[in-house]
Amino acid sequence: MWTARIDPTFHVRGVRVSPDDDSVKLTLARIGPFLDWYPDPRGGFHTQVSLGLAMQVESDEKGNAIKPAGIGGAGAFGLGYEWFLGSQFSIGLMARLATGALTRSPGNGEERTFFEVAELSLTSTYQ
Repeated sequence: MWTARIDPTFHVRGVRVSPDDDSVKLTLARIGPFLDWYPDPRGGFHTQVSLGLAMQVESDEKGNAIKPAGIGGAGAFGLGYEWFLGSQFSIGLMARLATGALTRSPGNGEERTFFEVAELSLTSTYQ
């Protein structure tokens, strides 16, 4: 499970719209399986791929959720490196790019959201 709270930039009918204040936030959650592969089990380099369900809640300038939430699919690909602190424990960094598509129907038609989120995360593995 991954979560993020982001300041969005919208593209409405081909026009880029970016709120000029801190009024609009998106909370994005992705849930699903992932595969983490270490080409050399004794080395720290690894790649990751995931597919899953995505959910998004937009909040207004007062912090209230705008309903309904968006639901759709997401995928991500990441590259990372971990340093072993013991025989079975390591910590490291991972760069990941997540992308997906969500749909919601607020009553005045259907809205589609496509997203790309670049992530840098601290990782740990116990094996």
